[in-house]
Formats: sequence, C-alpha cells, structure tokens
Amino acid sequence: TFPTSTTMDGMEENIFEHNGTIVNNNATTTTTTITPSTVSFLSPAQEGVIAFLPIVPSLLSIAGSLCIIRLVHRKKYRAPFRRILFGMSVYDLFSSTFVTLQSFLVDKETSRRLYAVGNEATCNLLGWGFQ
Repeated sequence: TFPTSTTMDGMEENIFEHNGTIVNNNATTTTTTITPSTVSFLSPAQEGVIAFLPIVPSLLSIAGSLCIIRLVHRKKYRAPFRRILFGMSVYDLFSSTFVTLQSFLVDKETSRRLYAVGNEATCNLLGWGFQ
C-alpha cells in the first residue's frame, strides 16, 4: 500500500517515491538528494577562512614549543619546574599539530568542510588527538 494524504478539497492521493521522484496521482515533483557534504551555510571564501585561520597560530605554537623543548632538554631537566615545562611543551606540540590539521583530516564523505580530505580513520585519529 502507498501512503496517502488528504488534500484541501478532501480527496485522498497516493504518494510514493520512484528513482528520486515523488509521484502522486495529481502531480509529479523531482527531488534531489541532499548529503552533508553538499550543504553548507557558508560561502567558499568563508570555508577557506575557517580552514586556514587556525594554521598560523598553531604553527607559531609548534615553533615555540619546539624551542622550549630544545632549551629544557639541553640544560638537563633535573629541576621539577623544567620537567613540568618540558611536559607542557610536549603536550602543546601534539595539541597544536592536531589543531593545524583539524580542517583537513575530517571525513570528506560526512563533513561539510570544503577542504576535507580525510576518511573515517583520520577522523577517529583527530578525535583521539583532541581527547
């Protein structure tokens, strides 16, 4: 049986979908399949800004963390302060790396991001990195 709906004049009509087209006994309307990757509320320029904006600060943070790690490691991190600073810099290095890659590693099949090139595994890696 087909689903029916009642029109304004009280008549019932049969409605069904065939190959992406909604067909009823009164009219035929073509529908399009909308996936998350084809729907975006932002323009391509806005998508680009969102994708590339976190990269510069993240790269600066990576450079700063590498300098701190190098300086602390060179001076034989024996004091508790230096060990804490070393650990925080290592964490910041990993965190900044994931922030740099976040716009690109999301799954391109399910994401609305313009520059998404990842798959499910890279998306899971990204989620693990942010935890």
